[in-house]
Amino acid sequence: MLQYFADKISDASANPDARWKMIRSMLHSSVKLVQTSCLLANDFSMFFINKVSTINSNIASLTVNLTEPYVPPPPPSPTFLSDFSPVSLQQASAVILGLHKASPVDIIPVFLLKSCNSVFSLILMNLANCSFSAGKFPVQFKGAQVIPLLKKPTLAENDLASYRPISNLRTMAKLLERLAQAQ
Repeated sequence: MLQYFADKISDASANPDARWKMIRSMLHSSVKLVQTSCLLANDFSMFFINKVSTINSNIASLTVNLTEPYVPPPPPSPTFLSDFSPVSLQQASAVILGLHKASPVDIIPVFLLKSCNSVFSLILMNLANCSFSAGKFPVQFKGAQVIPLLKKPTLAENDLASYRPISNLRTMAKLLERLAQAQ
């Protein structure tokens, strides 16, 4: 597959305009595709928002028939991450070396993380120790890329109910979670 694309670019190498046109077509960067993707993303977003609203309404309607008003339990008292011991450089290094694939939202590929393990393990160790001692997970790592995935290959692709949301976390967030889980 890689050779196919290399040959396509090579064939267009004499003409810079043709080469860039080929690269743009391989990257699917047409405006129509972007507009279609935005509309589809909005459709999925509204579908899942409506689904959650429906679930909330169903729960609310079930509580209306109760003889006594429902009183939710008090929220749990805040817990702090004081029981975590400091992460060692060896632990951080082992977690990085155990990576198999990177998140699609990251710009640093796994092979680079592994080949520069001595640098990244030091960064990860310091990040984990700061996070554990402060008792907070870094806000920058709380986001995820949500991708709709067809539940079964036999389901209709044009029905939004045939999909389930898959969240892709950042690689650093996964690594921090693994270090916390190990304790």
